[in-house]
Amino acid sequence: MSDGPKKIYIKDNKATFTCEKCGKIKIADVSGYMGVKNTITVKCKCPCGNSYSVILERRKNYRKSTNIPGLYLKETHLDGEYTTDQGKEKGRIIVLDISSTGLRFKLHVNRKFHLGDKLLVEFNLDDKKRTLIKKEVIVKRIETLDIGAEFCPSDPNDHYTKAISWYLKI
Repeated sequence: MSDGPKKIYIKDNKATFTCEKCGKIKIADVSGYMGVKNTITVKCKCPCGNSYSVILERRKNYRKSTNIPGLYLKETHLDGEYTTDQGKEKGRIIVLDISSTGLRFKLHVNRKFHLGDKLLVEFNLDDKKRTLIKKEVIVKRIETLDIGAEFCPSDPNDHYTKAISWYLKI
């Protein structure tokens, strides 16, 4: 059976609802929900008689849930290299989800990050190759130990960006 409501993504103000029982698909205009700030759960009833709930996801990019250990390093540039001077912050993280534009991670201990801080995050994807990812991020959201970060603008052809794109298709 189901583990609760599934997320469906909105594209061009439309959502595609698929019955888990019979597979019937219905595309509906959901533009009326676009201004709502709270989580939107929609109850659906299929002509086959099955009832189910979905969560409308308004994010621009798909986020893949993960549970990947990694590291962060508070940015310290020295000729383009990252260094760890005594007293500079570094620590362990768990990557909770990842998208093509950023990630969310959990710190093991509370740190004093600020919005706009730059960090280097490093982790291995949980794909077959255990692909190494090293990306510079900007802190965009802080909720105690839960940090939301956006990947710094970079060459879209860099191999880390490509690796993440492939990973999100798995």
